[in-house]
Amino acid sequence: MLKNSWLLLFIILGLFTACSSSKEMNGVPTQKSVYDGNWTITDITANVPEGIKIFNLFDEAPHTDFLNSIWILQGNGNGHFELKNGNRQDIYWSLFKNDTLTMLQFKKLEAGEKARDIETGYRLEIKEKLSNSFILQMPVPVSTQADGNIRLTFTKT
Repeated sequence: MLKNSWLLLFIILGLFTACSSSKEMNGVPTQKSVYDGNWTITDITANVPEGIKIFNLFDEAPHTDFLNSIWILQGNGNGHFELKNGNRQDIYWSLFKNDTLTMLQFKKLEAGEKARDIETGYRLEIKEKLSNSFILQMPVPVSTQADGNIRLTFTKT
């Protein structure tokens, strides 16, 4: 009887584990805690046709101004980024997941604003996550026929 109870317990545990939600999607972690911390953008790559200028990233500044910017992502969703020129922007961030990818999303907050009251924001696909870095990619429309993208490499600080 005891032997059968243990066997039944292992079968139930096996089924429970098989049905639990995945912690990765396409090799990218889907837990918010993995992205919690202090980060610096150490590389920016713009993959757009020659001659195309990217004037503003996140409706804030030219994409080149984000190189070496500091990003604070707290586990409760609060955070901010600060550009090298001292401009600071408060944000509320989270992860967005669908059937095929995981994205980091954020809303810019002004003084006194609540994230739930803001309807617009930004979503960037998480392309890669290593122990001390991750890469986000954002599409950039360059014409009616094509899109380019910007890749931002965040390094833990």
